Amino acid sequence: MTVYIDITEFINCPIRSGVQRVVRALLSNWPNEVESQPVVFHRDTRRLYKVPLRALDFAVELARQDFGTDSEVQNELNFLGAFRQDRPVYFSDSDSVLIPEVFYDPPRVEFYKSIIITSSVLPHFIVYDFVPWLRPDVVRLEVGAGSAIMPYLQLIQIAEKRAFISSAVRDDFAYRVLRSSKPNRMGHVVPLGADGIGGRRQEFDPTKTVVACIGTLDGKKNQHLLFEAFTSLVDIPNLQLVFLGKAPAAPAPWLRSLLLSTSERVKIIDNPTDEQIFQTLTTARATAFISTNEGFGLPAIESLYLGIPVIVHKSLPAISNLPNVGQIRLESNDHTHLQEALRHIDSNQKLEQLWKEAKTLRLGTWKSFSNRIADWAHNRPFGSLKRSAWLRR
Repeated sequence: MTVYIDITEFINCPIRSGVQRVVRALLSNWPNEVESQPVVFHRDTRRLYKVPLRALDFAVELARQDFGTDSEVQNELNFLGAFRQDRPVYFSDSDSVLIPEVFYDPPRVEFYKSIIITSSVLPHFIVYDFVPWLRPDVVRLEVGAGSAIMPYLQLIQIAEKRAFISSAVRDDFAYRVLRSSKPNRMGHVVPLGADGIGGRRQEFDPTKTVVACIGTLDGKKNQHLLFEAFTSLVDIPNLQLVFLGKAPAAPAPWLRSLLLSTSERVKIIDNPTDEQIFQTLTTARATAFISTNEGFGLPAIESLYLGIPVIVHKSLPAISNLPNVGQIRLESNDHTHLQEALRHIDSNQKLEQLWKEAKTLRLGTWKSFSNRIADWAHNRPFGSLKRSAWLRR
């Protein structure tokens, strides 16, 4: 039995998004015990094609370091991707397909609908969130885009195999999408790993000045609220606010003040590599991730995994099963609560206590995540795999 892993977006459009970080971690930690083959979908032929290791290695390494401009990277991937027509996939009845991506390409959606309806091969979908459908206001959908993304939602609805990254996402699917009262029947919950950034655990240092805010500047993560609260405070002159995330060409109107800021205390690192993220975190007093529109909220637990306290909204799914230690959980993202949290971070005495608390947390890893997904995609009970290995080279 082979598990074919569809990474079409990861190969064709590498953008270091949150979903693509999950894909890279999944590939890097896939267990040797489960035979797998990464594949891409070709919309002209309506078929899957095997990805050779040279293209896979390049795409995996791309998140860790820069390889040039976006066009240069795409040219390299196009060159490496010339394999597609030569390596088509032929399924056996025992095979399965794992789709760890979100996509709206109509031919690809129809391809998987056809497999679900006519084939014995079961597609397994990792489900991240339903924000585009439940909160279209925060993702700024263009006119007519709602109908364009609806087929993917319909695909998830008819799928037999679904793994949700949090119980909050599964509940949204059950209660708000399907209008069902039985979320436990919707699929498994497999929380994401917290150790994706890598590097050593950090230690409290009162001389550190940075509050790091990691996340795409897409307009839905409330970075502008943090920026406004930070720049309005005059009694924390030593703190610096650093945003790390890809900035869109056409930003949301409410982000323009942030993106155009000339403040010496505010810095933006556009489209950062993992190395840039880690190096920034080595200077961080704390991090902040105050989004209320997430399926999980990876930056928050990645910060805690490194021992760094985090300012976070209380509704974030990633912290729902964690004890309230090492965190400043906000009741609201209003000006008053954010300023109070920043003042808390500015106090060495209060901050040191948060650092001590963060060390007590035990968080999941990408190896455990990948093992559970591999078990599931291989139709084994969770926990069958006891170990995992890095990507075979």
